[in-house]
Amino acid sequence: GSSFSGVIVSKEGQVLSAGHAVQPGGRYRIRLPDGRRLRGVGKGSNPRADAALIQITEPPADLPHVPMGDSTSVVTNQPCLSLSYPGGQLADREPVARFGRIVRNSRRRGMLQSTALMEPGDSGGPLCDLNGRVIGIHSRIGLSMERNYEVPIEIFRKFWNELNREEAFTESGPPR
Repeated sequence: GSSFSGVIVSKEGQVLSAGHAVQPGGRYRIRLPDGRRLRGVGKGSNPRADAALIQITEPPADLPHVPMGDSTSVVTNQPCLSLSYPGGQLADREPVARFGRIVRNSRRRGMLQSTALMEPGDSGGPLCDLNGRVIGIHSRIGLSMERNYEVPIEIFRKFWNELNREEAFTESGPPR
């Protein structure tokens, strides 16, 4: 019944999202910006790291996807771009794009902090570098405009095998 954002990162239909939004084994309806509707199943979910993966069950041959970038090289004040569907995706509505900058890359805490404003429904959407590569996934909103937190893409790489299995797990920590 709820809606959240996500980003397709492979032609095989792997969708990254927030761990607090996805349940392993859960069934999901995925709507692309061009109006196509696909089905997916929740795979791995790590609520502690707030990382999850949904697998599109029958990905079309022309499935659009975005490459994963490198969050380890992100620096303070680096420009970034946020994409998402606040409040859920509605018919004939394009994703909302917001520009911002990186406030902090906390490898110790395993989070990026940016000024790219987030709203309810943005969870799971991508934070991209200016080359269009995903560097983080929207996680939570703070009280000020500079307190928007994203899970670094390196966390998804660290737990890639676990995220591709249909299970919940709670390992944490920054990427090694």
